[in-house]
Amino acid sequence: MKKILYLDCGMGVAGDMLSASFLDLLAEMRADTHSGKAAVVQELVQELNAIGIPEVTFEAEDAVRCGILGLHLAVRVSGEEESSDAHPHTHTDTNTHTNPDTNPKLHPHPHTHRTLAEVLHIIEDLKLREEVRSQVVYIYQILAEAESHAHGIPVSEIHFHEVGLMDAIADITASAYLLDLIHPDQVIASPIRTGFGEIHAAHGILPVPAPATAFLLRGIPTYAGNLQGEMSTPTGAALLKTFVSSFEEQPVMTVKAIGYGMGKKEFPRANCLRAIFGEADSLGKSDPTDFRENRILENYNSAGQTKDRVSAEKPGENISTETEEGNLQDQIIRLECDIDDMTGEELGFAMDRIYEAGAREVFYSPIQMKKNRPGILLTVLTGPGDKENVVRSIFANTTTIGIREEVMRRYVLKRSIENEETAFGPVRKKVSEGYGVRREKWEYEDLKAIAKKENLSIHDLLMKLPKN
Repeated sequence: MKKILYLDCGMGVAGDMLSASFLDLLAEMRADTHSGKAAVVQELVQELNAIGIPEVTFEAEDAVRCGILGLHLAVRVSGEEESSDAHPHTHTDTNTHTNPDTNPKLHPHPHTHRTLAEVLHIIEDLKLREEVRSQVVYIYQILAEAESHAHGIPVSEIHFHEVGLMDAIADITASAYLLDLIHPDQVIASPIRTGFGEIHAAHGILPVPAPATAFLLRGIPTYAGNLQGEMSTPTGAALLKTFVSSFEEQPVMTVKAIGYGMGKKEFPRANCLRAIFGEADSLGKSDPTDFRENRILENYNSAGQTKDRVSAEKPGENISTETEEGNLQDQIIRLECDIDDMTGEELGFAMDRIYEAGAREVFYSPIQMKKNRPGILLTVLTGPGDKENVVRSIFANTTTIGIREEVMRRYVLKRSIENEETAFGPVRKKVSEGYGVRREKWEYEDLKAIAKKENLSIHDLLMKLPKN
């Protein structure tokens, strides 16, 4: 049986609604006769607070909309709950501009504008699994691209207002963290309600959906609905674009648990996002790409030391083929050029831009060039779908006048997640197999939770689990 997570976005999507729906769903899935749902909610909230987002505290609150009970996941920054992009119906400013201090009423806290680099620096210090951190970084990268497109400003000059505030960082991080714990085989969503009308932003009066939201929702089924207001926000749209593999009506599935994430405003219709977890014999219309397993953090810089970098591979762009033996193959493209007239700062900036264009790996190697000059070999790995954008970015951001290309076949192990019953309950196991190889590895987050509960070290716990 396949595990399906279906998101009912009949009232749009925002970061706080999505994270609250995941929290409510996960608590229902984990609750049993020994531990009620409310206790599980508090345990999960403690885990979110342990992530270490600066000045941020999560608090789960019961909320009722049109007689339906759900959760609101409040995010308090320095003790105060923010009003931000995370709350679509109390919109203030989700857009970017180059002078964020011109309207202080829109920004109740000092320094409510942050560059992408500042946001990524905050994320680097959070206590997250690398796969989850990769996902959070990717979400902010596509947010920056959307704002860049909407305002005609380079990504490096983008300043996030409400999107970059600590509460929005919290909504994105909480959503990614909780979805990792739910770990469905596929995430499907309904068509997205956007609302209609106008919103007031730093630039003036903007149409609904906001330009950045409209950009992120390209290619996704949307409709305005008959309720005026901003129903979907840039943060919510970016989360869906990252998590969801198919937008369609709910498939045939056996429902196991339901979670409700509540918006803050009252409407004639229940203002909530509903997360439905169930099982089906097969997956939805579009095969999913497991972001957590495929967004691999790559660590390279020109000195050969490690530095956090995130693959920009997008779901579905690299199509794998299956051999007669059932093994997977795909293609990867290597682009190279030699450079001897750029500074370290220029090379660092170029690397950032090339990643933004869709490269999966970018690294520098020292080489000896003609006339005994020391130089740099730039190597970029990318998928066929991103090659043109990456080539343009290399030419635009380096001094090279020529790029070499090599198309390579890649051999890939199939990856899946299995649940195994143990003396401590079900524990997830990562399985990679193919080409006569099968590897199994216990999911670290499950081990950590059990080790804390049983007051064991990870080593001692592993000795008590079945041998892989």
